[in-house]
Amino acid sequence: MVVNVATFCAYTQQYTDFNPMLERYQAQGLVLVAFPCNQFYLQEPAENHELINGLTYVRPGNGWQPHQELHVYGKIDVNGDNHHPLYEFVKEACPQTVDKIGKTEELMYNPVRTSDITWNFEKFLIDRKGQPRFRFHPTAWSHGEVVTPFIEQLLAEPAN
Repeated sequence: MVVNVATFCAYTQQYTDFNPMLERYQAQGLVLVAFPCNQFYLQEPAENHELINGLTYVRPGNGWQPHQELHVYGKIDVNGDNHHPLYEFVKEACPQTVDKIGKTEELMYNPVRTSDITWNFEKFLIDRKGQPRFRFHPTAWSHGEVVTPFIEQLLAEPAN
């Protein structure tokens, strides 16, 4: 699973669901890669070396630590002229989940495109062959229950 994240986002509590999900599916090969992004209302102001401490002590806080298969990388842009190539790849492969991107005053990038990530915690499921297969709006979560059937479908597919 590929997800763009931000420490000071209302959806940051989703981190607390990531660890149990990874515990459940790690033996079958589930890995989660998280890319902090500050393009949505500046909700990730931390420097890269501060990211894990922000998660441990602020949000979700209470000593939270990422699962060994939850890889939190350095900040990137997911939209605009400077978007990371990974996000170009996944956005091209999976159609947008909504028809409105958001309020331009809350988006810290240009240009705005119809395929853009709409907010922090938008998720992509990648199959064992490295192909993006499913895209989920940040609100499509419900403690992971929304994506679980799709994860199980992909994990049941052969690797070859």
